[in-house]
Amino acid sequence: MPKLEVTVLGTPVVELDGKPIDFPYKKVEALLYYLVVKKKTRRNKLASLLWGDMEESKAKKNLRNALYQLKKTVGDQVIETPDRFIVTLDDNCDLQLDLDEFLANKDASSIKLYEGEFLNDFLVKNASEFNDWVFEQMNYCEQLYIKLLKQQIKECKAAGQLQQGISYLETLLEVNEFDEIAYRDLMEFYSEQGNIAKAIETYKLLEDQLETKLGITPDKKTVELLQNIKENISANIEEDNSIDKEFIGREEELEAVMNLLYRFTAGAQNHSCFVFGEAGIGKTELVRQALASVRLENCLVVKTNCYQAEERYIFKPWKNILQQLKEQINLANIDLPPLWKRAISFLFPSILTEDDESALDELVNCDSIQYQSAVEALLFLVSEIAKEQKLVLVFEDLQWCDDRSLLLLRNLIRENENNNILVLATSRNQRRERVEEFFADLKRHDLLTEITLNRLNLSEVKDFAQKTLPDYQFSKDLLIKIHQETEGNIFFLVELLNLLAEDGKEEALANLLTVKSKNILRNRVLSVSKEAQKILRLASICFDNFSYELLAAISDKNDLELIEILEELQNYYLIEELSVNQREGLTYRFTHSKLREFIYEQQSRSRVRLLHRRIAQFFEEQLQETARSRNYYSKLIHHYSQAGDKFKHLTYLIKEAEMYFYYTHELFPIISDRRLAKDNILSFNQEWPQYYLSKVEDLLKEIEWKSDNSFELRKMEVKFLNLQSHFLIAQGDYEAAIDQIEKLINEAKLINDYGILLEAYEKMASLGIQKENTNLIEKNAVEMYDLAKKQKANVKEGIALRFLGIVRLYQRQYSKAEELFNQALDVFKEAETVRKKYTLGIATVYNYLGEVKRYQGEFEQAINFYQHSIDLCENQDILSGVGIFYVNAGQMFYKLENYKKAQNYFFQSLKIFQQLRTIWGYSVIANSFMALLSIQTGSYKEAYDYIVNSDAIIEQCYKRYWAGILLRSKAEIAKQMNNDNQLREVFSDRLDLDYRKYAQQALDIFEAIGADYEVELMKKL
Repeated sequence: MPKLEVTVLGTPVVELDGKPIDFPYKKVEALLYYLVVKKKTRRNKLASLLWGDMEESKAKKNLRNALYQLKKTVGDQVIETPDRFIVTLDDNCDLQLDLDEFLANKDASSIKLYEGEFLNDFLVKNASEFNDWVFEQMNYCEQLYIKLLKQQIKECKAAGQLQQGISYLETLLEVNEFDEIAYRDLMEFYSEQGNIAKAIETYKLLEDQLETKLGITPDKKTVELLQNIKENISANIEEDNSIDKEFIGREEELEAVMNLLYRFTAGAQNHSCFVFGEAGIGKTELVRQALASVRLENCLVVKTNCYQAEERYIFKPWKNILQQLKEQINLANIDLPPLWKRAISFLFPSILTEDDESALDELVNCDSIQYQSAVEALLFLVSEIAKEQKLVLVFEDLQWCDDRSLLLLRNLIRENENNNILVLATSRNQRRERVEEFFADLKRHDLLTEITLNRLNLSEVKDFAQKTLPDYQFSKDLLIKIHQETEGNIFFLVELLNLLAEDGKEEALANLLTVKSKNILRNRVLSVSKEAQKILRLASICFDNFSYELLAAISDKNDLELIEILEELQNYYLIEELSVNQREGLTYRFTHSKLREFIYEQQSRSRVRLLHRRIAQFFEEQLQETARSRNYYSKLIHHYSQAGDKFKHLTYLIKEAEMYFYYTHELFPIISDRRLAKDNILSFNQEWPQYYLSKVEDLLKEIEWKSDNSFELRKMEVKFLNLQSHFLIAQGDYEAAIDQIEKLINEAKLINDYGILLEAYEKMASLGIQKENTNLIEKNAVEMYDLAKKQKANVKEGIALRFLGIVRLYQRQYSKAEELFNQALDVFKEAETVRKKYTLGIATVYNYLGEVKRYQGEFEQAINFYQHSIDLCENQDILSGVGIFYVNAGQMFYKLENYKKAQNYFFQSLKIFQQLRTIWGYSVIANSFMALLSIQTGSYKEAYDYIVNSDAIIEQCYKRYWAGILLRSKAEIAKQMNNDNQLREVFSDRLDLDYRKYAQQALDIFEAIGADYEVELMKKL
């Protein structure tokens, strides 16, 4: 057995049985590297990879020669060519590839294996596709190496292994010399070692690097860290959070929550718990105290807040949950199916990787992300985490949680049954009925318990006051006044007693008790300096947390002033600092929502509008058009709305709507593989599109009424028409969609919006395919082609050529159709670059070339084209459209009476359609043939179910050919029922016509569309 040792990480080295190998020429060497990495591939792939610039016959000839030379060099027992299509490594070969070990281990041992970039300095002349592959592998391995380093650094920090962590950080900086976060970590490691001089030296090295090579200075956070290190105060505000004040009252409720936590840690049967009550009644403090009182060994507690301003944004509360989990657990180690990984990465950019862009680079594509896929992905992810470490999930203000997050939470409790995931949630009494309705079934199944906190009565107020201030003598009248003014609300009660406890406040308290309880809050705010009050007013404009950077930018205060003010506000327990977030820096929040609401409501409307505008402008400056941009949209919409800036409100509302409305109006979306990673199919349900359309339409009307019809406004109106057309297509209302797109085309022409105009032509041609209207396809394809030519939009040009090919195919002009498809293929290939691939576009053209052969009765050649389409997509993990390729190939195998292969292909297509959670009309074909194949094996009930599925789908997605195939299946089954009593018994309620009637209906359809093979088949039947 030959032993082949190959090193591809760093300078490539190949040894056979311990001896170095010399290759006759470079492409033979490249061939080996590709084979040892891929293990198995197709000949046509290798020919394209290394000789893509040649004619196919010459490329294949060169491949044959290269394979001969390779076998001659390494021996026949290393490379195997089992047939004319496949090249593989011999199973008997003992391959030791450093890349395999690197990818398999993904721990500290993998770091040692990485000796340099993938195939360092190895490129092949006149083999651009191979070189592209090398660059892609190089980028992937380097990103994985960086991730492994960061994970080891994190583990070293947790374990206190400072020196090892420093070593990893120095290695990381060799790979990325401008990673400022790594420099900060290195400074912190040195600081914790007590090596302050080395920490400062590290800062100076960074400063020199940035100045010399980039002409910039270190980030503000790095400068602040340096200052903290110099003053030895790197952690100066954790004290307030560590003070555990004595918890007074609510003993029964506290004991109940603590008991749930004890049972959870012990693994006993348990309940999740929701705590209800009005604002300020003590819900949050009850949960906090319970968590602080129980030793939660091997449990991870993660918390999130729900905000009223975000209740229309799906899964918002889960973002914080996942971010906290990411900081504690290496999510990359969890083996997620590709579709689920895409769903999570679309909803939560950067959660599965260190940054947004690497997430999108690694996730080659993103198919139809539907709500159910997202829920399943999140359920799986959280459940897998909980297998390693029990989770306590704390949700604050659940009444503001969006419906999707509530359903996910419900499903999580239902599936886990509180075994290793426990949910503690607080909710105000307002909208309590909505929350209870969502979780009613959990209560019925004894998985959820509720606690209601009521206001304190006079006796309880007396007890609370005396325990809080044991040295103060409360008169009966004073206690009555306290109860009357606070109405038994613990928040107001605590505030009032805090005032009473301060020296010299008795007189102020006596005056305070003559007016409403809001004066308690007013007095609390007035107790801080004037400058601190200004910061409070600014901070209250933010509905959630607020960052140091935001306050600094808008208040225009220098760092020293602002830090002193923030410390003052923390000392008065008006705000609290949250844990430092690497993305957002220092962040703060009010200690209670009632404080924020009070301060916000006390400001004049003009001041509030101005501050909303300033904050919106701050976020606008932060906004970058990346995957994370949508994280800003909710804030920009909220603040511009409150500022009264309707045009800006409309701008970002449309931008956000476009995130939800992306819709593949064709069977095969022609966008780059990386763009597929960023985009999302139509929103998770119909409620959201309708909401956006309604809001956008209302805003447009308001702006039109108040202002002249500016150019920018007309652009917005065009975008609105585009959104409406997306929605109508998704609804299946094709006639209304056509009318809308015609308006869109006219308006887009008036403002020269060529991008939307091209998109409109594309949608119209696609509708022509759905409606089987060749005139509609051709007219818009020609318009699209001419415009794409003028605009040099080569990809759109390729799509237009493909549409024109489809027209010629329908018209049975097969040679012309083939010519147009090949032209489209050339365009897509020319448009590809190292970083931008159009795999699905290319695969789709091969599929249509297969259709040309199918129409001509050349079934074997058709299969070859379909299989090539499948291989192209599966090599890039692309699912969209692949189900259709499997259906087409399955039909050919069925026609060739290769029923086993047909069944495999149809089954695979249905599996893909199910994964995509999309109702594809093409699945009618797969279901119909699977019914016939099931009858062949005697599985009559399965056949019945397949026909039922086909009937249900054809009602929603009607196309004549699909209907014809279904009728053909019904005709064959109905005919067989005449001689099979058992079959007749199963299908009697579904097929009540004579088989000849089904056959005639199918024949009428096939004759109308020119399906010659099916026509002959129906005539014989």
